[in-house]
Amino acid sequence: MSPLDGDGNALCENWNSVFFAEVEGGTEVILDVHVMNFRPEFAPNLKGMPAGWSSSLDRLGELLKSAS
Repeated sequence: MSPLDGDGNALCENWNSVFFAEVEGGTEVILDVHVMNFRPEFAPNLKGMPAGWSSSLDRLGELLKSAS
């Protein structure tokens, strides 16, 4: 899935791979993101992608902790 503009057009093409590994009784998540063919107006968003993904994964971790 890629982000869309106000008219529903894709702002970029991307693919993501997610890898899970058991580490010391927990789970390590490795995310591999590739963004291709992005539109110029999307360029500023590229800088924030690592922080955005980290925040999303941190929130997922907190949700999983509270559910167990």
